[in-house]
Amino acid sequence: MKKAVVVDLDETMIDNSAYAGWQIKQAQPFSDKTWSQWTQASEAKAMPGAVAFSHFVSQHGGRIFYVSNRGQADLTATVDNLQALGFADVTPQTLLLKPTGGSSDKTARFHQVEQQGYDIVVYVGDNLNDFSGEPYHRLNSERRDFVNRHQGDFGRKYIVLPNPSYGDWEGGLSKDYWPASDEQKLKIRAERIDAWDGK
Repeated sequence: MKKAVVVDLDETMIDNSAYAGWQIKQAQPFSDKTWSQWTQASEAKAMPGAVAFSHFVSQHGGRIFYVSNRGQADLTATVDNLQALGFADVTPQTLLLKPTGGSSDKTARFHQVEQQGYDIVVYVGDNLNDFSGEPYHRLNSERRDFVNRHQGDFGRKYIVLPNPSYGDWEGGLSKDYWPASDEQKLKIRAERIDAWDGK
C-alpha cells in the first residue's frame, strides 16, 4: 500500500501562540468567532522543522495529510497560510478539516485517508485524539489507559508534541468540563492544580 503520514496542524505543524498572546492581553477566553478571525488572518507561523518534515515525507515516497479541527469556513485561509509557509502538497484533498456540523473526533477522516489506498504509518500531533478516536472526550484515567495499552506505538507510530496550553486533556479533568461556563472551567482547573505549598 501507499504510505501516508497524518499530521495535526495547530500547535503541531503551525504555531498559534500569537492568538494565545492576544487572548492574554485582552483577557479573552477562546471563542469560535475570534479563532476564525485569527485563522482568516493567515498569520500562523511554522513550527521549527515542520516544513522540512513535510518535504521529507513527500521526497521519500509518502503522502502527508493535514487533519485538523479547523472549520470548513477556514479552508481557503488555511491553504493560503500553509502554502505561503512552504508546506509540501497542500491541497483540498490533503487538508482534511472538521466537517460542518460534524464531530471533532478525527476517526472518520483517518478512514478517508485509508479508503484512498494509504497505509498510515505515522501520526504526529499534540493531542491523543490526533492518533485515535478511542480517547476522544474520555476522562484522563481512560486516556492514561489508552497510552499504557499503546505504549509501544509512541515514538514509532504516534509522535506526540506536548501542548500544555489546551487540548482534550482539559475535558478529562471532569465529566462536567465541556458543558461548563468559562468561570466554571477555571474553577475545575484551579481545583486540580498540583501545587507546591511553599514549605
